[in-house]
Amino acid sequence: MRLYYETIGPGRRKAAPPVPVPTGAAIFPKELYQPPRVWADRQYHITRWTRFEKGGHFAALEQPAALVDDVRAFFRTVR
Repeated sequence: MRLYYETIGPGRRKAAPPVPVPTGAAIFPKELYQPPRVWADRQYHITRWTRFEKGGHFAALEQPAALVDDVRAFFRTVR
């Protein structure tokens, strides 16, 4: 909890500059936090946004083939 408090505790929220590089997002349904696309678009240059049918916080262990396919598809667009 200390990490969270020191990162986003009272008086610590500062607006970060937008990230201009192409960004991909893999959204898994069992993940604890799923940011709305509109929020992500404000901060990042989203070029790939994938919602998966299964998986959660440990997606690389739960859905490895689907995650690898999505990562590869994203990087094909930025070569």
